[in-house]
Formats: sequence, C-alpha cells, structure tokens
Amino acid sequence: ANVVLCSRLVLLLVITVFFVRPATVWAFEPYDVSVYMGGGHAYLVCVSRKVKLRPEFLVTPNRREVDVPSDESHPLCQLAYLVYRMQTQTRGRWCCALREQMAEPKRAPEIVTEWLRTALPPTRLPLPSGRRLSSYSLRIAGISICSAHHVDAEWICRWALWRSKDMAERYTQRDYARSTIGAQLMCFAATPAGRAATNNTMGA
Repeated sequence: ANVVLCSRLVLLLVITVFFVRPATVWAFEPYDVSVYMGGGHAYLVCVSRKVKLRPEFLVTPNRREVDVPSDESHPLCQLAYLVYRMQTQTRGRWCCALREQMAEPKRAPEIVTEWLRTALPPTRLPLPSGRRLSSYSLRIAGISICSAHHVDAEWICRWALWRSKDMAERYTQRDYARSTIGAQLMCFAATPAGRAATNNTMGA
C-alpha cells in the first residue's frame, strides 16, 4: 500500500517537472520514468512514448533528462531518490500506477485530480481566486513557476513537447508567486544540461 501511495505522489511531481498530461501518465510503461547513473551524475529520465503516436512531434525529443543535484537536501535529489527506490522495488512498474488502476485512459484526468485532492487538500494548496483544482493544475504550476523565474518561453514550449509558443502562454498563470521550492524543482531549466535536453542532444 505504501508503494502505491508513494507512486501516486511521485507521479504528481513528475507531472509538475515534465509537464506531462494525464493521458501520457496513463501510457507510461515500466522504466519510462527512472533514474540512472552516468559519469558520476544521477539523471532523472522521462520517456513519453505516447508522443511517438503523434508524427508532428517527431522533431522534438521524446526523452527528457534532468541532471540531479548532488545535494541530498535538494527537492530534485529527494525526488530522484524516491524514483530510484521504487524502480528497484517494483522492477520499474511503479510509474504504471495509473494504467493499473483503470484499463482505459478516458478517466485519467479524473483519477489524477482525485490523487491531487487526496495528497494536497485545499488547506495545503491555496489556489488563486476563481481557480479550481484539476488534473492540469500541476502542469500549470510547473509552467507558471518557470515563467515566474524568467525561464524562456521557447524552452518551456520544447520541454512540454509543444509546437507553438501560444500553448505556453495559454498555460502560464501570472498570479503564481515566485517560490524557493519552485525555483529548486525547475532549476535545471536554466542550465546547459536543461537547454541541451530541449535541443535533443541528450539521451540520443
């Protein structure tokens, strides 16, 4: 039961960091979200296999990597540790939690919203006035955090595997405040490694 709960919580963070949709989370296969070691570094990897079904996205990377900071107290390092522990315990199947809960992807947004409501009740996740919690709340949060910390809109668009910057603008909410933990979660966006990931020079 603890593995199931932990899997759901970490997948919610994966949605935030990698801007993935519920349908993409449903399509995850074993090890699609994983941690590997290389050159003395740990990398958090997300493979969006569903993108391969969309020919117009073939020019963008379908594998995204985050160079994990070595500081054990850093949120990305803690996230990577949880992913590594679960992939070891479940042979990589932990990231398939949404598909194992239901056979069809139609209810994926509803289920992700239920996970979010359980993990973060309103008292712990105060939303701006007029905003409702939904399966897209975490994607909006991740994108808005990047924007608030002056991450380039083109980078956001490529990381989200979008064809148009208009999509980045549509998702960005200007009333999201700058935050320390938000900046830490998305710190890789401004690094050479983060830029390389969006140019498809990593994970070739």
